[in-house]
Amino acid sequence: MQTSQGESAIATGAGSQSAAHEQLQALYVALLMRQERFDEFKQLLALYPKPGASDDAESDQAAAIRRKLNERISAWIGSAFTGLAAHQVLVWRAVLIEEQWGLSLSSTLDRSS
Repeated sequence: MQTSQGESAIATGAGSQSAAHEQLQALYVALLMRQERFDEFKQLLALYPKPGASDDAESDQAAAIRRKLNERISAWIGSAFTGLAAHQVLVWRAVLIEEQWGLSLSSTLDRSS
């Protein structure tokens, strides 16, 4: 069975922009295909604390929630998922929880941390 170049990049954990885009696309599909996934994703985002003005580092609580979120995404997309960085979780949170629609989600999520 042959695999596409994108599938190979994801399977090997390559950090390329192409692999990140493929993973983001897989996440979109997973969320759109099953309402309960979207609901769980949104619930975990709501639990992720917004940093205060003086917070430079992600808190232990926030890191634990992000780890759980990344574990769930990995299970949903069924491939090696490199995981969302803290800034990416904050962007998702801003869009889905705080409804800040002016953000460029795709370009922000594709950035390396």
